[in-house]
Amino acid sequence: MTFTDTLIAAEPAVRALLAAAPAEFTVSVAVDDLHDGGFSIDGDQVFRAASVIKVPVMTAVLEDVAAQRLSLDQPISVDEAERVEPSGVLYVLQDVPTPSVRDLLTLMIVISDNMATNLLIDAVGMDRVNASMQHAGLTSTVLRRRLNTTDPAFASVRNEMTAADAAHGLVQLARAEGVYADSALREVAMTALRRQQHIDLLPRHLPEPIMLAHKTGSLDGLRHDAGILLRAGEPVAVVAVFADATDHGAHDVDPQTERALEDLTAEIGRVLGAALR
Repeated sequence: MTFTDTLIAAEPAVRALLAAAPAEFTVSVAVDDLHDGGFSIDGDQVFRAASVIKVPVMTAVLEDVAAQRLSLDQPISVDEAERVEPSGVLYVLQDVPTPSVRDLLTLMIVISDNMATNLLIDAVGMDRVNASMQHAGLTSTVLRRRLNTTDPAFASVRNEMTAADAAHGLVQLARAEGVYADSALREVAMTALRRQQHIDLLPRHLPEPIMLAHKTGSLDGLRHDAGILLRAGEPVAVVAVFADATDHGAHDVDPQTERALEDLTAEIGRVLGAALR
Protein backbone atom coordinates (compact mmCIF):
# COMPACT_ATOMS: atom_id res chain seq x y z
CA MET A 1 0.00 0.00 0.00
CA THR A 2 1.39 3.44 -0.96
CA PHE A 3 1.40 6.58 1.15
CA THR A 4 -1.37 7.88 -1.15
CA ASP A 5 -3.54 4.86 -0.31
CA THR A 6 -2.98 5.17 3.42
CA LEU A 7 -3.73 8.88 3.50
CA ILE A 8 -6.93 8.48 1.50
CA ALA A 9 -7.90 5.61 3.80
CA ALA A 10 -7.51 7.98 6.76
CA GLU A 11 -10.00 10.49 5.37
CA PRO A 12 -13.14 8.85 6.88
CA ALA A 13 -11.56 8.90 10.35
CA VAL A 14 -10.73 12.59 9.97
CA ARG A 15 -14.26 13.32 8.79
CA ALA A 16 -15.63 11.46 11.79
CA LEU A 17 -13.58 13.66 14.13
CA LEU A 18 -14.94 16.78 12.46
CA ALA A 19 -18.50 15.48 12.58
CA ALA A 20 -18.18 14.97 16.34
CA ALA A 21 -16.76 18.45 16.93
CA PRO A 22 -18.89 21.21 18.48
CA ALA A 23 -21.22 22.90 16.00
CA GLU A 24 -19.54 26.28 16.46
CA PHE A 25 -16.20 24.94 15.20
CA THR A 26 -15.28 25.80 11.62
CA VAL A 27 -12.51 23.41 10.58
CA SER A 28 -10.70 22.89 7.29
CA VAL A 29 -8.24 20.12 6.46
CA ALA A 30 -5.94 19.84 3.45
CA VAL A 31 -3.66 16.84 2.92
CA ASP A 32 -1.26 16.28 0.00
CA ASP A 33 0.89 13.16 -0.36
CA LEU A 34 3.32 14.98 -2.74
CA HIS A 35 2.33 12.61 -5.60
CA ASP A 36 -1.03 14.06 -6.69
CA GLY A 37 -2.91 12.26 -3.91
CA GLY A 38 -4.53 13.25 -0.65
CA PHE A 39 -7.80 14.94 0.27
CA SER A 40 -9.40 18.23 1.22
CA ILE A 41 -12.25 18.90 3.65
CA ASP A 42 -13.48 22.45 3.11
CA GLY A 43 -9.89 23.33 2.26
CA ASP A 44 -10.93 26.49 0.40
CA GLN A 45 -12.68 28.03 3.42
CA VAL A 46 -11.11 31.45 4.08
CA PHE A 47 -9.87 32.08 7.64
CA ARG A 48 -7.97 34.75 9.48
CA ALA A 49 -4.44 33.75 8.57
CA ALA A 50 -2.77 34.16 11.97
CA SER A 51 0.93 33.26 11.99
CA VAL A 52 0.77 30.50 9.36
CA ILE A 53 1.11 33.32 6.83
CA LYS A 54 4.71 33.61 8.03
CA VAL A 55 5.60 30.61 5.85
CA PRO A 56 4.92 32.46 2.57
CA VAL A 57 6.66 35.50 4.08
CA MET A 58 9.70 33.23 4.55
CA THR A 59 9.42 32.10 0.93
CA ALA A 60 9.35 35.70 -0.31
CA VAL A 61 12.41 36.53 1.82
CA LEU A 62 14.33 33.57 0.42
CA GLU A 63 13.31 34.53 -3.13
CA ASP A 64 14.89 37.93 -2.50
CA VAL A 65 17.99 36.18 -1.18
CA ALA A 66 18.15 34.04 -4.33
CA ALA A 67 17.78 37.18 -6.47
CA GLN A 68 20.54 38.89 -4.41
CA ARG A 69 18.20 41.64 -3.29
CA LEU A 70 18.87 40.46 0.27
CA SER A 71 21.54 38.38 1.99
CA LEU A 72 20.99 35.99 4.88
CA ASP A 73 23.90 37.70 6.63
CA GLN A 74 22.53 41.20 6.00
CA PRO A 75 21.94 43.16 9.22
CA ILE A 76 18.54 44.79 9.67
CA SER A 77 18.34 47.83 11.90
CA VAL A 78 15.77 47.69 14.68
CA ASP A 79 13.82 50.89 15.13
CA GLU A 80 13.40 51.52 18.85
CA ALA A 81 9.76 52.42 18.21
CA GLU A 82 9.16 48.85 17.03
CA ARG A 83 10.03 47.45 20.45
CA VAL A 84 6.64 48.41 21.89
CA GLU A 85 5.04 45.44 20.12
CA PRO A 86 4.50 42.58 22.62
CA SER A 87 5.53 39.60 20.53
CA GLY A 88 8.20 36.92 20.71
CA VAL A 89 11.45 37.99 22.34
CA LEU A 90 13.06 40.49 19.99
CA TYR A 91 11.12 43.44 21.39
CA VAL A 92 12.76 42.95 24.80
CA LEU A 93 16.33 42.38 23.57
CA GLN A 94 17.86 45.79 24.07
CA ASP A 95 21.37 44.80 22.99
CA VAL A 96 20.51 43.36 19.56
CA PRO A 97 20.35 46.47 17.36
CA THR A 98 21.00 44.79 14.00
CA PRO A 99 19.91 41.12 13.77
CA SER A 100 20.63 39.36 10.49
CA VAL A 101 17.99 38.32 7.98
CA ARG A 102 18.79 34.69 8.92
CA ASP A 103 18.19 35.33 12.62
CA LEU A 104 14.99 37.26 11.95
CA LEU A 105 13.72 34.42 9.78
CA THR A 106 14.56 31.91 12.52
CA LEU A 107 12.76 33.97 15.17
CA MET A 108 9.75 34.41 12.86
CA ILE A 109 9.29 30.67 12.34
CA VAL A 110 10.64 28.98 15.47
CA ILE A 111 8.95 31.18 18.10
CA SER A 112 6.58 33.14 15.83
CA ASP A 113 8.18 36.48 16.67
CA ASN A 114 5.93 39.21 15.23
CA MET A 115 8.52 41.96 15.45
CA ALA A 116 10.99 39.86 13.45
CA THR A 117 8.23 39.19 10.94
CA ASN A 118 7.44 42.87 10.51
CA LEU A 119 11.10 43.71 9.95
CA LEU A 120 11.25 41.07 7.21
CA ILE A 121 8.00 42.28 5.63
CA ASP A 122 9.48 45.78 5.55
CA ALA A 123 12.74 44.49 4.06
CA VAL A 124 10.96 42.66 1.23
CA GLY A 125 7.91 44.88 0.84
CA MET A 126 4.29 43.82 1.37
CA ASP A 127 3.56 44.00 -2.36
CA ARG A 128 6.42 41.61 -3.06
CA VAL A 129 5.16 39.15 -0.46
CA ASN A 130 1.69 39.19 -2.02
CA ALA A 131 3.12 38.85 -5.53
CA SER A 132 5.19 35.86 -4.39
CA MET A 133 2.11 34.18 -2.94
CA GLN A 134 0.08 34.76 -6.08
CA HIS A 135 2.90 33.44 -8.27
CA ALA A 136 3.05 30.29 -6.13
CA GLY A 137 -0.68 29.72 -6.56
CA LEU A 138 -1.81 30.83 -3.11
CA THR A 139 -4.78 32.60 -4.66
CA SER A 140 -6.87 32.99 -1.50
CA THR A 141 -4.05 34.25 0.71
CA VAL A 142 -3.44 37.95 1.23
CA LEU A 143 -1.18 39.95 3.54
CA ARG A 144 -2.94 43.25 4.25
CA ARG A 145 -1.25 44.35 7.45
CA ARG A 146 1.87 43.89 9.52
CA LEU A 147 1.62 41.39 12.38
CA ASN A 148 0.25 42.50 15.75
CA THR A 149 0.14 46.12 14.68
CA THR A 150 -1.16 48.62 17.23
CA ASP A 151 -2.21 51.09 14.52
CA PRO A 152 -5.97 51.65 15.03
CA ALA A 153 -6.39 52.18 11.29
CA PHE A 154 -5.81 48.44 10.83
CA ALA A 155 -7.99 47.21 13.71
CA SER A 156 -10.53 45.61 11.36
CA VAL A 157 -8.12 44.63 8.57
CA ARG A 158 -7.51 40.89 8.24
CA ASN A 159 -4.73 38.83 6.75
CA GLU A 160 -6.48 35.84 5.16
CA MET A 161 -5.52 32.31 4.16
CA THR A 162 -6.98 28.87 3.45
CA ALA A 163 -5.78 25.45 4.56
CA ALA A 164 -5.47 24.50 0.89
CA ASP A 165 -3.15 27.46 0.26
CA ALA A 166 -1.08 26.68 3.36
CA ALA A 167 -0.60 23.10 2.16
CA HIS A 168 0.12 24.17 -1.41
CA GLY A 169 2.87 26.54 -0.32
CA LEU A 170 4.54 23.78 1.71
CA VAL A 171 4.37 21.31 -1.20
CA GLN A 172 6.81 23.57 -3.07
CA LEU A 173 9.25 23.27 -0.18
CA ALA A 174 8.72 19.52 0.28
CA ARG A 175 9.28 18.86 -3.43
CA ALA A 176 12.31 21.19 -3.65
CA GLU A 177 10.64 23.33 -6.31
CA GLY A 178 10.88 27.04 -7.10
CA VAL A 179 13.27 28.88 -4.81
CA TYR A 180 13.61 25.66 -2.81
CA ALA A 181 15.39 23.95 -5.68
CA ASP A 182 18.40 25.70 -4.12
CA SER A 183 19.43 23.12 -1.52
CA ALA A 184 21.00 25.69 0.81
CA LEU A 185 17.86 27.85 0.91
CA ARG A 186 15.67 24.76 1.29
CA GLU A 187 17.74 23.69 4.29
CA VAL A 188 17.33 27.13 5.88
CA ALA A 189 13.56 26.79 5.63
CA MET A 190 13.39 23.15 6.70
CA THR A 191 15.67 23.74 9.67
CA ALA A 192 13.49 26.57 10.93
CA LEU A 193 10.28 24.56 10.53
CA ARG A 194 11.77 21.49 12.22
CA ARG A 195 12.73 23.66 15.22
CA GLN A 196 9.18 24.94 15.73
CA GLN A 197 8.61 25.34 19.48
CA HIS A 198 4.80 25.36 19.44
CA ILE A 199 4.19 21.61 19.31
CA ASP A 200 0.84 21.08 21.05
CA LEU A 201 -1.26 20.86 17.86
CA LEU A 202 -0.61 18.44 14.96
CA PRO A 203 2.62 16.94 16.39
CA ARG A 204 1.27 16.19 19.88
CA HIS A 205 0.34 12.55 19.25
CA LEU A 206 2.44 11.76 16.18
CA PRO A 207 3.86 8.22 16.49
CA GLU A 208 7.51 7.54 15.81
CA PRO A 209 9.10 7.68 13.28
CA ILE A 210 6.71 10.36 11.95
CA MET A 211 7.72 13.97 12.62
CA LEU A 212 6.43 17.36 11.49
CA ALA A 213 8.30 20.42 10.21
CA HIS A 214 5.63 23.06 10.66
CA LYS A 215 4.26 26.49 11.54
CA THR A 216 1.40 27.18 13.89
CA GLY A 217 -0.87 30.17 14.19
CA SER A 218 -3.13 31.26 17.03
CA LEU A 219 -5.50 34.09 17.78
CA ASP A 220 -8.34 34.26 20.29
CA GLY A 221 -10.55 31.28 19.47
CA LEU A 222 -8.47 30.18 16.51
CA ARG A 223 -5.77 27.52 16.08
CA HIS A 224 -3.98 26.68 12.83
CA ASP A 225 -1.15 24.28 12.07
CA ALA A 226 0.47 23.46 8.73
CA GLY A 227 3.54 21.42 8.01
CA ILE A 228 5.47 18.73 6.21
CA LEU A 229 5.13 15.21 7.59
CA LEU A 230 8.50 13.45 7.67
CA ARG A 231 9.22 9.74 7.82
CA ALA A 232 12.84 8.88 8.64
CA GLY A 233 13.58 12.54 7.97
CA GLU A 234 12.15 12.53 4.43
CA PRO A 235 8.98 14.41 3.36
CA VAL A 236 6.05 12.06 2.75
CA ALA A 237 3.06 14.40 2.93
CA VAL A 238 1.87 17.91 3.69
CA VAL A 239 -1.02 18.71 6.03
CA ALA A 240 -2.80 21.88 7.08
CA VAL A 241 -5.58 22.12 9.67
CA PHE A 242 -7.32 25.46 10.25
CA ALA A 243 -9.79 25.64 13.13
CA ASP A 244 -11.87 28.58 14.36
CA ALA A 245 -14.51 28.75 17.09
CA THR A 246 -15.30 32.44 16.84
CA ASP A 247 -17.46 32.72 13.73
CA HIS A 248 -14.47 34.63 12.35
CA GLY A 249 -14.05 37.03 15.21
CA ALA A 250 -17.70 37.58 16.12
CA HIS A 251 -17.37 36.73 19.83
CA ASP A 252 -14.94 35.80 22.57
CA VAL A 253 -14.01 32.19 23.26
CA ASP A 254 -13.22 30.69 26.66
CA PRO A 255 -9.97 28.78 27.33
CA GLN A 256 -11.79 25.43 27.53
CA THR A 257 -13.11 25.88 23.99
CA GLU A 258 -9.67 26.84 22.75
CA ARG A 259 -8.26 23.70 24.36
CA ALA A 260 -10.91 21.68 22.54
CA LEU A 261 -9.72 23.19 19.25
CA GLU A 262 -6.17 22.15 20.10
CA ASP A 263 -7.26 18.63 21.09
CA LEU A 264 -9.17 18.19 17.83
CA THR A 265 -6.17 19.27 15.77
CA ALA A 266 -3.90 16.94 17.75
CA GLU A 267 -6.29 14.02 17.09
CA ILE A 268 -6.22 14.74 13.36
CA GLY A 269 -2.42 14.62 13.55
CA ARG A 270 -2.61 11.29 15.38
CA VAL A 271 -4.87 9.75 12.70
CA LEU A 272 -2.64 10.90 9.85
CA GLY A 273 0.56 9.89 11.62
CA ALA A 274 -0.80 6.41 12.32
CA ALA A 275 -1.71 6.02 8.65
CA LEU A 276 1.81 6.90 7.56
CA ARG A 277 3.75 4.96 10.19
